[in-house]
Amino acid sequence: MKIALRIIISGLIVALIVVLCVFVFFKPNNALTAYNTLNSAFKEDGAIGTMERLINESEQSDEPLKDVLPNYEIIEYELDTLKLNYAKMLLYSSDGDASESLNNKANELIEEVKDFTNEISNYRLTIEGGASDNAIAEIENKLNLQILNQVNLLSELNIIVFENLNEGYYKGCYTYKVAMRAIASIKSVGIDNADPSIRQANLTSYLQIFNEANNQQYPQTFEGAYVFLNDLWELDLVKLFTASQEYVDSLDETNKAKANYALDYISQFIVTAEV
Repeated sequence: MKIALRIIISGLIVALIVVLCVFVFFKPNNALTAYNTLNSAFKEDGAIGTMERLINESEQSDEPLKDVLPNYEIIEYELDTLKLNYAKMLLYSSDGDASESLNNKANELIEEVKDFTNEISNYRLTIEGGASDNAIAEIENKLNLQILNQVNLLSELNIIVFENLNEGYYKGCYTYKVAMRAIASIKSVGIDNADPSIRQANLTSYLQIFNEANNQQYPQTFEGAYVFLNDLWELDLVKLFTASQEYVDSLDETNKAKANYALDYISQFIVTAEV
């Protein structure tokens, strides 16, 4: 009996060692998993590809969806940023591994896109069925709330992707375009506001920052952009634009000056709502 018990215990110990070795030496590659998940979603029959196709097809109809979904424009820009960056996860190289939150956020986004796409189908059926204006308005409100959820999820995912690539790909030496788009993603979280004037100012600021990502070739802005970009390489870009004052206060005088220059540089693209 004792011999059998010892054999069982020894077997359990060996099994535990094998499991630990698998987790230590063969950890799930979150970067590759996230890439595969997003790549499938962007395909024509994937979740994101299907959503984009339905929106684009409606542009040929008498009732384009973009007319009732004003914030869908932000989703298009944020998806453009995601397309720019997610493929680089294949080239991710680090002693660690991409954050597990990368996969969680990617899957969360895809589920939100699927719900939104289903609601688009319901919206079409409601209109074709001759529903009342109130019934149609109710679904339009729901769709716009889902749009805002997508904007938040997309911007959060873009920041997670950027942070992982900064560690395992950019190594703190990203381009002006990547930096400006990352900042636009950070700013997109605050686009929605109950006050229409603030909402419009937030949207205008977001679009200016996003569009500036492609403007570094202009001679009149390049010098300032060059200093701005070099300063950012010495700073934590995400902390700088999500917890500005707290982060700046934690820096030494040299880096504090660089942080304030970077914040001042971005301020030229920020529109203040008229009170």
